Amino acid sequence: MAEVFEDTQVVPNPGPDPLEVWFEPWGMPHPLPPGEVFRVVGRSPQPGRIEVVASDGSVAVYGWPGSTLRVYNGEMLVDDFSIVLPELPPGMSTRGFVEFMFGGPGGPGRQPSQPVRPRPWWRFW
Repeated sequence: MAEVFEDTQVVPNPGPDPLEVWFEPWGMPHPLPPGEVFRVVGRSPQPGRIEVVASDGSVAVYGWPGSTLRVYNGEMLVDDFSIVLPELPPGMSTRGFVEFMFGGPGGPGRQPSQPVRPRPWWRFW
């Protein structure tokens, strides 16, 4: 039987407002209510660790190559990222890959907590 590596990280929200937590590279956000905690469990046949990065009022959680993630709030399963994270270019972390390809969590140059402002069609150029 193949060895399975597991890593667990806790993402708390000690603030008074909901916290947007992005799970990468799956590109999925989940709001974390004030005073609550996400427990993130990663599993993979390859050794690795979950990377948690707080920035600009949101948090990004990165899996590692070969991993899947499960996100819990208490005992409740919030999400199951069961699509295996593929191999990355040599020497590149998942965070580095997401930042290189998409500009960071949530897509190119977009801050997830800021609404998208509509613009008239003539201002796109």
